[in-house]
Amino acid sequence: ARAVAPSRTPRTTAGRGSTATSSGAVAAAAASTAASLPEVACAVSLGYMAAAFVAYYLGARHPKRFARCARFTASPASLAPPCVAYLMLLVASWSPDTLSLMMPGSLEAGLSAGGFNPQFFPSLDGISTLLSRRAVAASAWMHLACVNLFVARHASLKAAKGGYKLAHTLVLSFVFGPAGLFAHFLTTRRGGSGARKHFSSYGENYGRAYGYAYGGPADAPARRSRATKHKFALMSSLF
Repeated sequence: ARAVAPSRTPRTTAGRGSTATSSGAVAAAAASTAASLPEVACAVSLGYMAAAFVAYYLGARHPKRFARCARFTASPASLAPPCVAYLMLLVASWSPDTLSLMMPGSLEAGLSAGGFNPQFFPSLDGISTLLSRRAVAASAWMHLACVNLFVARHASLKAAKGGYKLAHTLVLSFVFGPAGLFAHFLTTRRGGSGARKHFSSYGENYGRAYGYAYGGPADAPARRSRATKHKFALMSSLF
């Protein structure tokens, strides 16, 4: 009996050690997989953006030859994949201290006497702390990707209707969305190559004053209404 007892104890200890080792390996593999998800999302979004930008250019410049690209450009569904991915990453990266780090403050400190004491202002230190987290950085990247894709589609639709130059706008919008939007604004103000003129010299001022395409072709668009401008400004402010 004494000889058997020592032989059973090492076997039990060895079995427990192998079980703990296997469970630790599984946990490490799960942690590495979870850590790699933000990188995978960023890589996939980058590939989708590149393909979408090429489709926007082909659909705007050669709509008859590349009919599928033209339909892809005209459909708002082309913006859906990065937007859905952004919402998923935002939910995954959200934590109880997200708002407190981004906009620190309290109502008690703001309402207390003692002079001007503003609260809930964005803090660069808190934003830097948030961006140091991998999931938050991935959601921020996806947010920028959505904005850049929106700018590229808007410029492509305008270029398809007005014949404006588009290549430089898409190149800038791929990385710098606001710079691409500003370049597109300058291009439309200056007039791109092949831009159609809808008004004649006589009826231009008269037609614009009343909102009609007076003095131009029958299919010339009327002046954009004030409500449409306000809707576009509101949509831009959300981004």
